[in-house]
Amino acid sequence: MICILNKTIIFFLKKLQHYSIKILKLSGIILLLSFLVMYGYFLVNEKKIIAQVTHQLSEKINGDIKYKNATISFFKTFPKIAVYVQDIAVTDTMFSNHHHPFFQANEVLISLSIFKIIRKQPPVSKLIIRNGSFFLFTDSAGYSNKYLLASKKDPQGGPKKTDKNISLNSILLEATHITFKDDVKGKLYDFNVQSVEL
Repeated sequence: MICILNKTIIFFLKKLQHYSIKILKLSGIILLLSFLVMYGYFLVNEKKIIAQVTHQLSEKINGDIKYKNATISFFKTFPKIAVYVQDIAVTDTMFSNHHHPFFQANEVLISLSIFKIIRKQPPVSKLIIRNGSFFLFTDSAGYSNKYLLASKKDPQGGPKKTDKNISLNSILLEATHITFKDDVKGKLYDFNVQSVEL
């Protein structure tokens, strides 16, 4: 009797193992196919997605944005997908006079929500800034580039209203240099941030 029971349990366990392996294989195939479909979608729509993201960022920033290259990255923020921007700089209207960019970085990763992209909603969820710098200043004449931190305004002078708003969950700064300089008050704060999430 005990022998028959043991054989039944062993048979059941073998069957369970067999079906578990099949389910795992099937799940792996489904995940792989899903990733390939998603990968293909982003490759086909890469320029459109990058244009959408950069346009949304430019709506929020009062400065002039320039960058060397922007591509879709599948692995730098895995499992999330991101727009990978290289050599980016944001400057104010008086940059040609003082030559201090408000912001510059070797790398910026703009993490995206896949579901929001599919729904055609603002997809930006997180910013990762690597090897960057911020320079906020007020010169002796009283001019300041701090206005770049304020929301854009419409031509009539009121707050600029956009149909789509960016909702950032967080901003991660890695190896970033920050400078606050005020010539009027004679103050200078200059420091490095190795890693901080805001």
